Amino acid sequence: MHGFRSTEVTTENSCLVVIPGSHKLGLHAGPVPFELTRQGVTLEVSPGDVIFLDNKMVHSSSKNSTINDFRWVFNFRYHPT
Repeated sequence: MHGFRSTEVTTENSCLVVIPGSHKLGLHAGPVPFELTRQGVTLEVSPGDVIFLDNKMVHSSSKNSTINDFRWVFNFRYHPT
């Protein structure tokens, strides 16, 4: 059995990319305009770091260009009743 290995999350192994201020535009459906995607900011993090974002924040991830590296993600959501 393989052991759990924490890794730094970098642009090379698929870090989160967010578009600052996009949460103010409301919910977005469909493809994001190219002009908006050019404003993306990468969020590189270390093991133990936590990122909180609004569900209206336009986000994606970078491509994993590594051969043997990966990232762990735990996604929790809160929706009021």
